[in-house]
Amino acid sequence: MIYPVEFYINPKENQELFVCFIPKQAGIIEEKVIIACDNQTSKEIHLIGEANLLMLEIEKVNGKIIKKEETHLFKNIIFDQSIPNVEQVKTIQISNKTTVEVKYHWAIFHSDKPSLAFDISNIKENNFTIHPEKGVFSPASSIEF
Repeated sequence: MIYPVEFYINPKENQELFVCFIPKQAGIIEEKVIIACDNQTSKEIHLIGEANLLMLEIEKVNGKIIKKEETHLFKNIIFDQSIPNVEQVKTIQISNKTTVEVKYHWAIFHSDKPSLAFDISNIKENNFTIHPEKGVFSPASSIEF
């Protein structure tokens, strides 16, 4: 999307254009834009953008390397039976397989209120905590939670 589509500028004036990149598929996307002027002149501009698919993968659970074909098994992380106020910990290492930064934050969705997310930093509401709570996956990096 380019805005404004039509405009008039006088000599020595500038016109700022808003160009929005909304890719429909992954990969390098190139398009040409032609600015056509009333005096029969034109200027061609090339727009180039790169779109990446989100590719986060679980690499380890509790230090055990997870094979790529097993990652679907970890939709649920199940803890053993516990006594109230006794902490159990599982570590999960997740990798960003893309070439771009991916911002993240965690939210807890309770099974009895699936449409309501709770702030993970409010321990009084939650039985689970995840650290770090939010951050950025650098390109081609891993974070342990």
